[in-house]
Amino acid sequence: MTDLFATASKVRVPALPPRFTSRPRLVAEIGRCDQPALTLLAAGPGSGKTVALSEWARQAGGPVAWLSLDPPDNRAARFWTLVGEALAISGAVSDATSFGDFPHDPDDASRFLGAFLESITGTGHSLIIDDAHLITDPTLLVEIDAIIRYGHPHIHLVLSARSDPMLPLHRYRLAGWLRELRADVLAMTKAEARALLKQHGVSLPTHDLALLTDRTEGWAAGLRLSAMSMAGSRNPAQFVTQFAVNQGSVGEYLMEEILDRLPEQVRRLLIQTSFLDEVTAPLAAAITGIAESATLLGELVRTNSFVLPVGRGTGRFRYHQLLAEILRYLLRREHTDGCRTLRRRAAAWFAEHGDTASAMRFAVQARDYVRASSLLARGGFARAYVDRQDILELGLGTLTSAELEVDLEPARRAEFAVARAAVTAARGDHDAGDDYLRAMGSGDHPAEIMVTAHLVDLISAQRSGSADLVDRAAARLIEEEPVASVVRSTPGLTAAVRIAQATARSWDGRGHFELEALLLDTLADARAAQTPVIELECLGQLELAYVHASRFDHVRDCDLRTQMLLRQRPGLQPLTTHHLARALAAYTKADLPAAHRAIRRAEQSRAVDGDRFVGAAVTLASARIAMATGHLPEAHHLVHTATDLDGALPSRLATDRLALLGDLETALGRPHAALRMIQDSHGNIRDPQIAITVARALLAKGEVRAAEDALRPALTAPEDAPSLPVIVEALLMSAQIAVAAGQPARAADAVIRATELGSDRILQPFAAAATPMAGLLRRHPEAHRAWPALSNTGLPADAVRPAIPSASPLPNPLTNREIAILRHLTTTLTTSEIATELCVSINTVKTHIAAIYRKLPATGRRNAVIRARQLELL
Repeated sequence: MTDLFATASKVRVPALPPRFTSRPRLVAEIGRCDQPALTLLAAGPGSGKTVALSEWARQAGGPVAWLSLDPPDNRAARFWTLVGEALAISGAVSDATSFGDFPHDPDDASRFLGAFLESITGTGHSLIIDDAHLITDPTLLVEIDAIIRYGHPHIHLVLSARSDPMLPLHRYRLAGWLRELRADVLAMTKAEARALLKQHGVSLPTHDLALLTDRTEGWAAGLRLSAMSMAGSRNPAQFVTQFAVNQGSVGEYLMEEILDRLPEQVRRLLIQTSFLDEVTAPLAAAITGIAESATLLGELVRTNSFVLPVGRGTGRFRYHQLLAEILRYLLRREHTDGCRTLRRRAAAWFAEHGDTASAMRFAVQARDYVRASSLLARGGFARAYVDRQDILELGLGTLTSAELEVDLEPARRAEFAVARAAVTAARGDHDAGDDYLRAMGSGDHPAEIMVTAHLVDLISAQRSGSADLVDRAAARLIEEEPVASVVRSTPGLTAAVRIAQATARSWDGRGHFELEALLLDTLADARAAQTPVIELECLGQLELAYVHASRFDHVRDCDLRTQMLLRQRPGLQPLTTHHLARALAAYTKADLPAAHRAIRRAEQSRAVDGDRFVGAAVTLASARIAMATGHLPEAHHLVHTATDLDGALPSRLATDRLALLGDLETALGRPHAALRMIQDSHGNIRDPQIAITVARALLAKGEVRAAEDALRPALTAPEDAPSLPVIVEALLMSAQIAVAAGQPARAADAVIRATELGSDRILQPFAAAATPMAGLLRRHPEAHRAWPALSNTGLPADAVRPAIPSASPLPNPLTNREIAILRHLTTTLTTSEIATELCVSINTVKTHIAAIYRKLPATGRRNAVIRARQLELL
């Protein structure tokens, strides 16, 4: 009786589970599979294959037969007897007993196929075989293959399996007989996950729901077990980051359904490589000593055991997030003393294969500080400088820990000292870096180590804003042998050093054509070295230089080259300099809405870029745009309170800031304060920008003659010295002074000359002067005809931020998750370690950090902590 009951349950469509969550999307996907001869649902256990097929079977338009397999069913006679019973229930056959008498010949399936098709009445029947991975009998496989190739349209076969069945799937694909639904299609979407949780009376905030779906990767069993665990909990969101291994948990399911069924060698391979983000067969072999790693990993991928290929044909694999968490738990439990040894092996393998960053990261994790410092000092820091990689993200910040005790040979002491200097340079602590460099001693050090020492000096010079210091540090790297030889042999390092020079000269206001030549040479070097990050920086600085020179044809060409590079390298994103250049170009053309959009993008990206001088330039541009739209308090607030303007600025930025502050004071009706501020700041009144600001303030006071004298340096400077917009602004300022002096003819001449220079490219000075020049334009037809047409000079009121901060410490407060991550930023934990601590992905942490920087605002980790303490958020 028991056997009869068990058999009956195997050949009927299974009942849907309690608290069933309908998945119309997946049912529709299966429903589109009724044309091919075979539909294959292949995914790991708990992926929802059986439930999805059960729901589809209830909605299918035609008759559906069902067979659930067990290991004893892997024999032709028993298998086909069960199939006959299933088909009889669906109405596809009238006599199921004949199925037990089918002839079985592994060398010739034609007689079996004929008998099978004769038994089927009509067409369009579907047969679902669940757990089809259990089918391994050669005769049975030959007969199923015959049905797939010749049985359609009488029967449509649907196979559900944990791994690909041992059938010639490649032939079916080529012939168009196969439709495949894999784990990516079966994975639950966020909407489906929300519906599942609702069935269990659980509701999660959008962020926590996304995190849960991300961690489970949409795995149906993981989500269902999570929902069961959260049901009735006072704080269900807490469970999202705290998966356990207790009874009924996701961890227990994975251990029982996956790990406990694996051979010991495979289990050891998984556990001992679980600390890696990605694994390859050679790396796994080096870490575990298992020579058959390639075969074992390939088999794990084939059987869908939560081991997934990364890319197509790359030989790289990753573990499902939940499986990786369980494996790491087992690694800590079973290999307490061996964890460091495994990481040492990984560090050695990566170092041998040229991946210095990974080698340093695992050396630090293994507490092999001697290896880590040697790698950093001998090329690792140079490579990180070229790749724009934050070495603190690798955990190398521990090298400067006061508690760190390392017993070093004399030959290693210089390496350790320069490695510590590199770490402090990454933190921005220049004084400590100098101390470490002095600790190297004055001996004859290898050129590789001296390259790192000189790079530390270069970074310190960059942050000082002095172009002369940057030039001197760069000269030691690219001109002095034998250091220069090592620099040339490091791909992209020459270009990285030169872009540092070009950037410093740009902020210092050096000659445009000299700067352009340096940037073009650097761009060529970056392309030759295949360093797209440096190439992108070059294009950003070049575009900015062309905007300042008002060479807008070159700006467009630069922008096109940037877009082409971004398409070629999908991992790259536009830099702050690109957004800033677009904002300034739109501002110069008086297209203020476009300028506003671009400057907002620049403000968002600068939190990631973290360059203090780029941040200062963005703030100044944002203030100018606010001023141009009449939001004077907003502009004043920006320039006076922005944290990225603290400290000394390079000459061009300092001049821009002083001129802007003076213009704001005058526009706010305080010309005396403007003049006093310029005098107190020891501003160079012969600089064209400062001269215009002084003249504007004097004119506002009614001192026409003094204004004319003050403006003279801007009008008599060589035409290639100030930028073209400054010359146009000076001419329009001269016209306003002439009007005030009762000299309309001279004013009209100045206007006409300004329009000739500005053409249709430089419009913002005209927009700013439109009101004071209105009377002259009405009386002077020639000046009126020359005056350019203006549009897009206004912004909606809600496009500009409020001038006065709200009572809240932040206009856009930090979320609870951002506060949690902010607290971790006060520690020495890396982004990766913070992600591990909070049980979230690295990308999630990076997204939150970028939001923290934007909201505070801050330009880096240290600056964010300082700012948060000022606001009493910590």
